Amino acid sequence: MCLLANTGWVYVVATRLDGGEKLIITTVRQPKTALANYRLHWNIEILFATLKTGALL
Repeated sequence: MCLLANTGWVYVVATRLDGGEKLIITTVRQPKTALANYRLHWNIEILFATLKTGALL
C-alpha cells in the first residue's frame, strides 16, 4: 500500500499468469476484487477488438 497526496491509498495487486508472466495492477479501489475486475475489463477489450476486425463475420 502507498498513500498518495489528495487521493488516498493506492494498492498494488500482483499475480503470475499461466505462462509464467507477472501481472501487476495498481488500484485505488477494492484490492480484493482488482484481479477479477481487470479480467472482466480485458475480456471486454478482446471482444471489441474482435468485433472491430470483423473476425466473427
